[in-house]
Amino acid sequence: MNILLLHNPTAGDDRPSERELVELLRDARHDVSRVATDDPQLAHRMVEKVDLLLIAGGDGTVATVLEKVEGGSAPIGILPLGTANNLARTFGIEGDIEELIEGLADGELAPVDFGIADGPWGRTRFFESAGFGALAEGLGPVNAARVPSAEKIPSGRRALRETFGRMEPALLQVTIDGERQDERLLMLELARVDTLGPRLCLAPGATPGDGTIHVVTLAPEAREDMLRWLEDPDGQAEAPVRVRRARQVEVAWVDTASHLDDNFFERPEQPCRMKASIELAAVRILRPARRTGGSKR
Repeated sequence: MNILLLHNPTAGDDRPSERELVELLRDARHDVSRVATDDPQLAHRMVEKVDLLLIAGGDGTVATVLEKVEGGSAPIGILPLGTANNLARTFGIEGDIEELIEGLADGELAPVDFGIADGPWGRTRFFESAGFGALAEGLGPVNAARVPSAEKIPSGRRALRETFGRMEPALLQVTIDGERQDERLLMLELARVDTLGPRLCLAPGATPGDGTIHVVTLAPEAREDMLRWLEDPDGQAEAPVRVRRARQVEVAWVDTASHLDDNFFERPEQPCRMKASIELAAVRILRPARRTGGSKR
């Protein structure tokens, strides 16, 4: 295949370098060109005629690239080099990088929807979640601190336990497929994938190709249940949240922190509104074939 490698050189610790990735791809008999994800020419390079746009990085890198994808682009591949890798994991892309590269040639394509958010920031896409309350309040400082990759998940989980323990609920006006409700909530997340933030499974079964927004809420009366769940979020118990599915969601808020994927916004002093919807089958994701016999190298 003719592949354009879009590489974030800062993603993950002790991961393959751009040079090593190019070598692995060429060893797998692919033609490779490359561009850094912080290159000013990134969007221009992404419209080149190639067989695959291959993103090497974590959730933030994947979202940055997908935001720039034009309709009718080449399929998208992912080499997960981040910490949580929520997006890649939801697509079923995880495991050894070399084995993922070996599986590209025999991979299968799957349609993926985009979340669309119209709000104070304008019109933009989101890929993991758009949210209000605890996740935005707790994870914003962790994201800004740029902690080492190995510490991101435990640091994020500690920050959320502290945030859920102290924060007051927000009064949010939530309209789900035309039905309006005023809700007092500790958390509202409009999820596109099943695991959010520091690898927390808050929307079981959510996939980017299911055509819906998973509306995840936590009411004040579930605060203690959430704090207990966060002691072992990787265990068998499901998160004590309510999940509803929708095609369109509108949210009105004030004085509440919010986020779009890894972009965090402070509490606004004036009332704000956002409308979230779905752009169906916006791109195609390539899922590498799984190798059963281990690495060929």
